[in-house]
Amino acid sequence: MKITQFTIGPIMTNCYVLSDSGEAVLIDAAEYSEEITNYILNNDLELKMILLTHAHFDHILGARDFAERFRAPVAIGEKDERAMYEPELNGSTYFGVPNFEPLDSCITLTEGDQIQVGDAVLTVIESPGHTIGGISFYMPGYLICGDTLFEDSIGRTDLMTGNYEQIIATIKNKFYTLPDDTVVLPGHGNSTTIGYEKIHNYYVNERS
Repeated sequence: MKITQFTIGPIMTNCYVLSDSGEAVLIDAAEYSEEITNYILNNDLELKMILLTHAHFDHILGARDFAERFRAPVAIGEKDERAMYEPELNGSTYFGVPNFEPLDSCITLTEGDQIQVGDAVLTVIESPGHTIGGISFYMPGYLICGDTLFEDSIGRTDLMTGNYEQIIATIKNKFYTLPDDTVVLPGHGNSTTIGYEKIHNYYVNERS
């Protein structure tokens, strides 16, 4: 599996193209990007799906355009689906983002669902806390977790459907059970590892 990161959009969101054996998925779509489109086309990749870690505006604004450009379905955590259609829930109204165009429909994902990309498999981990329906995608060696866990930090929980107790529980009970050398690819900022966060992440460790 090849993972290529693009940092784009109004809040510098990390978006990831995962590819294997000519197939690809796009994880998070901060805005429509010719750079990402050209990468997919120039590498002769078939975009199978657009996967969204959660339904905040800075991760979904480009989903509709990518879906139309590549005729690819969009998938999101089941409990975040409603926010895909409601600007008040996805933050586009709160943050003054104009002309938000919701999708017509989404595929919904739940704990344990698997997405095949070439010969590789991504497993869905429900990751509530930053939003009620946040999800992460795991394959051996890598965790793509949206805005749940950051280097030395955690996602904010003061926005719509956020919950501090839930985000701590997600990290401690789900993420921290993964191998220490698992690379964490967050929705913003630098990558980290599970082992590093177990030692250094004050926000989680103070609750131990």
